[in-house]
Amino acid sequence: MTTNDVKPAQATKTDAILDAATRHFSMHGFEVTKLSDIAKDAGVGVGTIYLRYEGKAELLGGVLDRAEQSFADAMNDPAIRDIPFPERFTAIISAIFKAADRERDLARLMALSAYASHAGAHETSHVLHAIKTHLQDGMDRNELRADVDLPLAARMAHGMVEGAMRAMMAEPARDPAAVIAQIAQASELWLCTPKPKG
Repeated sequence: MTTNDVKPAQATKTDAILDAATRHFSMHGFEVTKLSDIAKDAGVGVGTIYLRYEGKAELLGGVLDRAEQSFADAMNDPAIRDIPFPERFTAIISAIFKAADRERDLARLMALSAYASHAGAHETSHVLHAIKTHLQDGMDRNELRADVDLPLAARMAHGMVEGAMRAMMAEPARDPAAVIAQIAQASELWLCTPKPKG
């Protein structure tokens, strides 16, 4: 068996563990979920989980990190990069909301984020990095205000979108298009260079 044969099998086991963990954490919460149940569902031994994660908190972190990566991938769509600011705000936020719609268990998992220990913490968050990249691009194109503190703006934008998503999950009757438009308008007023009057 070559090294190339081993890596896909390891990745498949990791995916199976994360899939099972997603189901268990979203159905039962953090406290009740047992690693032995996750292992059984994933078709692996508990020791296999411990080879990848130090414990339940780090495993939950891995689940959340994978969900974050799907949001970052949606935001990094090359078609979005071709859109100038301020219109790009709407495209970015819409991509995040569409990714959230595909992640059916996200609402319950987000509520468990305080239990997680993971690399997806704010300092290394995939979503935060993607937001920073978009904002830097806007500044490089002179489409955003030059005096914007980029790390602070990225954190604030991340918090604003996350807060809106949590509100939408708590009150599903809200119109997603209206929420997206409000966030995009607030972002434009806050970050874009004012258009000359004339």
